[in-house]
Amino acid sequence: MELMNQPFNGQLGNRLIELLESQDYHTLNIVVAFAKNSGVLRMKDALENFRVKGGKVNVFVGVDLNVTSYEALTALLLCTDSLNVVHSEKK
Repeated sequence: MELMNQPFNGQLGNRLIELLESQDYHTLNIVVAFAKNSGVLRMKDALENFRVKGGKVNVFVGVDLNVTSYEALTALLLCTDSLNVVHSEKK
């Protein structure tokens, strides 16, 4: 297991693609505050290839900041095994 935060050296997307292409992992759990379509499209091929090799992709994405786009959710739905939309109502 590797817990990743935004790296100080390089880009998170590049590191994630590198790990997905390795044979070291079989499950990817992503927990993010928001998702944009540009980021999802950048990762789409790597996620699909990971799943073709038998990997499982689970995503939890927040929608409370009004940044997550409908397009990102639609793209994630097609390239993940489970997509969980997280909404926290204010009390």
